[in-house]
Amino acid sequence: MRKYVILFFTLILTVCQSFSQESVSEVIAIMDSNKIKVGDQTHLLLQATFPAGSTVIFPVLKDTLKGGISLVEIGEIDTSYDADDVKQKLLSQQLTITAWDSGLFPIEPFFFIINGDTLKTKALLLEVSNVQLDPNADIKDIKGIAETPFSFIEFLKENGLYFLGGIILLLIAAFIAKYLRSRPKHKYDLKKNEPAIPAHLLALEALEALDKKKLWQQDKVKAYYSELTHILRVYLEQRFEIHALEQTSDEIIVALKYTDIPELEKKKVMNVLLLSDMVKFAKEKPIGSENVDALAEVKKVIELTILDEVKVEPTKEAER
Repeated sequence: MRKYVILFFTLILTVCQSFSQESVSEVIAIMDSNKIKVGDQTHLLLQATFPAGSTVIFPVLKDTLKGGISLVEIGEIDTSYDADDVKQKLLSQQLTITAWDSGLFPIEPFFFIINGDTLKTKALLLEVSNVQLDPNADIKDIKGIAETPFSFIEFLKENGLYFLGGIILLLIAAFIAKYLRSRPKHKYDLKKNEPAIPAHLLALEALEALDKKKLWQQDKVKAYYSELTHILRVYLEQRFEIHALEQTSDEIIVALKYTDIPELEKKKVMNVLLLSDMVKFAKEKPIGSENVDALAEVKKVIELTILDEVKVEPTKEAER
């Protein structure tokens, strides 16, 4: 009896340890220093820890953060693994920031998307103080603008290539203008514009052409996903009037909420976009079945969202 009790507690302990060691996702934002002077710089580190094989999208950054903090430099996203747990993956990105006014500047949380879930960092606070001036220092006059005599020779030395290139362009433009004025004029018959090809036909033809290229089979995975998501973005823009070619992946995901695409197909679009971002920005390398499924999911979304009114009969070419 005692043997079975010990075995029972051993099994419980093993299960608890396996749950305690389960990989979790975490995002953080850390500053080297939260106190700087006006114009000085400090580093802001963004990190995301998550189970290996997850799809992760880092925050989309612009030149400035909200509140007047300027982004001087945006570093590349580095990839590493936890030294104690190879199942945990770590992505990090270093930002260099500054401010040109004194005061307290709140830094709002940064949002990450991991496996479709949104995680955010804690808010930070940057304190910027004025540069201290010595009140006993002598007051000095502002220096005037230094004037230097113009030298054509120096100008040619510094800008010779541009000057020569400008002359060549002028000669080419003059030659083209003369040719256009002297060439015989032809009369052309105006033809009616042919009906535009429906968006779904263009997209399906592009997917078929992409499949025949066999890019990922040639280890051109990044090129494969770039072309696949471009086809998807063009279709979404033409079919649903979403500015998908100009938007980031998370902006497209938000815009899809206001379309009539079935919820299951919205998730497929989101998965393809997230996987593509991981390939392009985090150097993720999906397995072959994931590449095949990505194209199939895009094709399925297109087939389920075809408009009946855009289906047109093929027109016969006018006889000459």
